[in-house]
Amino acid sequence: MTAPIVTVILPVYNGNQHLKKAVESIQKQSYKNWELLIINDGSKDNTLETCQKIVNCDKRIKLINNPKNLGLVKSLNIGIKLAKGKYIARQDADDISLPNRIEKQVKFLDNHQEYGLVCSIFMVVKKDGSVIKITALPINDYEIKLSMLFFNPITHGAVMLRKQVLEDFHLHYEENDLHCEDYGLWIKMSAHTKFKILTEPLYQWTISKNGITALHLPLMEKKRAELAKTLINKLDLDKLKKLTKKYQNSTWQYKKVNYIIDYCLMYQKLLLNLAQLSFSQHAYKSAIQLFVYSFRMNPCNYFKKILSKFKNSNLDKMPLNKLISKI
Repeated sequence: MTAPIVTVILPVYNGNQHLKKAVESIQKQSYKNWELLIINDGSKDNTLETCQKIVNCDKRIKLINNPKNLGLVKSLNIGIKLAKGKYIARQDADDISLPNRIEKQVKFLDNHQEYGLVCSIFMVVKKDGSVIKITALPINDYEIKLSMLFFNPITHGAVMLRKQVLEDFHLHYEENDLHCEDYGLWIKMSAHTKFKILTEPLYQWTISKNGITALHLPLMEKKRAELAKTLINKLDLDKLKKLTKKYQNSTWQYKKVNYIIDYCLMYQKLLLNLAQLSFSQHAYKSAIQLFVYSFRMNPCNYFKKILSKFKNSNLDKMPLNKLISKI
């Protein structure tokens, strides 16, 4: 039997309510040469029974059952060790991969051997499936890695990795990076391979005020800031100037979606963050130049949006639209 090209790793803990839809989104992929590893991490609801029914109906799906809850990090590393595919894709149990996700990511990695990670922009949806946000993200390797100084631009559930890179450099998820385990892995990978984010939304992320991201956001941000200190990036002002023109002229086709951040605003914020970082490091000449680049991107947005900050930091009382924007 021919080994699958793609291994999809789907860890689940008490996720019976949404699991079927997540699995069906993989079964409906236009690309068919995959295996799906469902890792039931000691669930206490009916997840195990649902997993067993799913496995019996599709030979490409395998069940790994942790007798007790080991946590996300250990479950992910188990999946990596068991993966037969040369590419490893992630899938969360309450999210949806759009039908051409795997096909487009495989095509990119097949055609760009120097890249070890490909992701995409994504849709934020409510539980009823309505789209409430599509955020532009940095596209190419240089600006992705610069953005990682300030936030995690790589959506964990939407990512596809080249397994060879993980094996060659002995990379895996770290338990010390709990709630930022993906970001910690991206940092380690960034020294060895190139990253790409596709400009088409290929993944639907279901937002919930009771979800892991919302519940642990302050802790995640604190850990992310610690990990970011290990990143080594060199500023190239000439390259940033060219990118400024590129993003300034980029078109964004999702303007009708609420709570939108387009490419112009996204890159403007990156430049401003870089300017503030340069200023704090006493690189005043670079800071001034970056402030100028940021302002030129879109002067109207500069004071209205770029310098605005959330006044309400209480996540439990924060309206859903502000919570979504903050995440």
